[in-house]
Amino acid sequence: MTGDVIATALRIAAGLVCGLLTGGLFFGGLWWTVQRLTTSPHPAMLTMGSLLVRLALLVLGLWATSQLGLSAMLAAGGGLLVARQLIVRQVRTGITEAS
Repeated sequence: MTGDVIATALRIAAGLVCGLLTGGLFFGGLWWTVQRLTTSPHPAMLTMGSLLVRLALLVLGLWATSQLGLSAMLAAGGGLLVARQLIVRQVRTGITEAS
């Protein structure tokens, strides 16, 4: 019984970490791309290339997490949302300080 609880807790923790990392890469990469659009000689290629790389990393991270079960996937979804909020807060702070 105790072993099952520990195993489930570890799967949830791994899912949360994977969601945070994947979300950080996805949304951080989005912000990186947006910052470079005005100076890029090929903004459409930059946008599409960034989207494909970010989506590939997102799918790979979620696929890896899915191997751990439903509880890990739910935790990864929560991690993605937290990572998004952290990136949004960082971007807003940077914009406010630059003004």
